[in-house]
Amino acid sequence: MDMKRFLTALLALAVVSCGRTSSSPQGSGTGDPGPNASASGSPIPDPSQRKYLLERVDDAAVVQLYADGFEKLPLREKTLIWHLYQAAIAGRDIFIDQKHRSALEMRSILDQIVAHPQGIDPATFAEIQRYTKLFWINNGPYNNLTARKFVLTCTPQQFADAAKKAAAAGATFPTRANETLDQSALDLARDVANLAPTVLEQVGAFSAAPARQPSSDARRITILYFGLLPTGTAFRSPHVWVEVSEAPASLAPRQREEIDAALATLRVRVDQQPIAFRLLPAIFTLSELQRIYELLLGRKLHKASFRRALHAASLVEATDEWRSEGRGRPAQLFRYAPPRRRRARRGVRFDALG
Repeated sequence: MDMKRFLTALLALAVVSCGRTSSSPQGSGTGDPGPNASASGSPIPDPSQRKYLLERVDDAAVVQLYADGFEKLPLREKTLIWHLYQAAIAGRDIFIDQKHRSALEMRSILDQIVAHPQGIDPATFAEIQRYTKLFWINNGPYNNLTARKFVLTCTPQQFADAAKKAAAAGATFPTRANETLDQSALDLARDVANLAPTVLEQVGAFSAAPARQPSSDARRITILYFGLLPTGTAFRSPHVWVEVSEAPASLAPRQREEIDAALATLRVRVDQQPIAFRLLPAIFTLSELQRIYELLLGRKLHKASFRRALHAASLVEATDEWRSEGRGRPAQLFRYAPPRRRRARRGVRFDALG
């Protein structure tokens, strides 16, 4: 016999009572009610006309139960049922919380996305909706019968995009004391370095199966950020500075992928945002600025081409101050020139600089 799981929708669909039964003239005379009698003796609809199966979700089925005779129960018994109903709702969240430490937060996020579908890709939304239904049916992310975790088949980026669309449509997601992902990343950086990064940018979401459970359905999602700190910043143990080129060979492929992604995002941002200028004092020489760009880009730049590109992009403006740099003539000092008009500014074509 093919085993199917059925959800008894006691809370959402019907309130089932265990009221006292009595014999009916329509019964068999043995104390059992007849086929067309309820517990109170009133006629009930033909069972063949009732709808029991509401929906199927994967291998689960949602069914509806009918509480015949509930309206005939004494007020005291109805009140008792109502209190049991409220207790069941409270106990449900306790049960869900015990099945997974993040289950309640997961459910809240899923519910908000499903309730605010505007702008979400239809295929992604259908998958999130399917997963949400299974989550409610099983009271968490694990199959009630097999204890096997069921997972979303959309990518982490698709899920993140859906969450952003839902937030734009009015969804509110749970945070700790109104904490955002950006705030969490900033707090983590401060905890490690005792200093707020000069720049902190989100790279993206990455997903991988746990290394210790290669056969598990479980996936770990990492939200990756890159941050910039002054050279020589002292980290709290056991964190240390490591040259990118000297990254340990023991790093997992996933970790190397994340490092490469962070560097690639940083180098794109260098041309889009004034990242380099945040690592310099308010006034600086063009040689100092070039060294910062070379550090961020990981390669040498041609001096004359670099300066022409800077002036063409209107990124700097000269001051009346000069500074001596070695035996040569003093170098003029510059400052960052923020945009004064709402127009797209031409970036520096670092890919064209040798």
